[in-house]
Amino acid sequence: MQFTKKKLSSITITAISSGLLIASRVWSASLTEVPRATWAGGVSLPSYVKMYIYVPDQLADHPPIVVSNHACQSPVSGQKDNNKKIVAAADKLGFIMIFPDNPGQNCWDVGSNTSMKHDGGGDTHAIAQMVRYALGKYNGDSSRVYVLGGSSGGMMTQALIGIYPEIFTAGAPRAGVPCGCWAESYASSNQWSGPCAGGTVSKTPQQWGDYVRGMNPNYKGHLPRVQIFQGENDQTIKFPNFGESIKQ
Repeated sequence: MQFTKKKLSSITITAISSGLLIASRVWSASLTEVPRATWAGGVSLPSYVKMYIYVPDQLADHPPIVVSNHACQSPVSGQKDNNKKIVAAADKLGFIMIFPDNPGQNCWDVGSNTSMKHDGGGDTHAIAQMVRYALGKYNGDSSRVYVLGGSSGGMMTQALIGIYPEIFTAGAPRAGVPCGCWAESYASSNQWSGPCAGGTVSKTPQQWGDYVRGMNPNYKGHLPRVQIFQGENDQTIKFPNFGESIKQ
């Protein structure tokens, strides 16, 4: 079938009027590093942790915040590329995204005593500090702060919602582990826990819950919701961690 110029024009006009053709919008927002002196607030935190932020051009009033944690040895730019649909949603809805980065490290530290302590000066504290900064800087909605990530980023997600329930509303970890599991036989040299990765760390729901409650013994507020994703055939973070996470 051949279209004349007249027919093409008619079809185009009809499509536009029907909302079938939408002009693509060019966004100028970009992933930007926030200087440490700006977000750390004078707190002593790991020197290798960096903060990157994505603020859409059309920012919502009182914007929500989404923290996206990368996996082991994964660049923050790659994490943004992995989150294209979420970034597109940020552009459309006006929420802020924070992309923590730990260049030069193998994985996130979710096993040391420093990191597994509320405001203990470790990796978890650094990310919590990033959120506090963004909430203040952009008049963010403290009741809508979310966190996600896969593998090491999933472990960090579960650590954050366990240690900082007063900050995070909900989390979505993929191939993560229960908060505290990575502390079992934790090796600071490569931020790794063989027993936890292998799925051999098992506790009762009460024990897992007590571990998290012990982080903030006086906290009686909201407990974050969690949506857990785990592959049955994952050979790095074994599937039993899925069941242990549900217990917690």
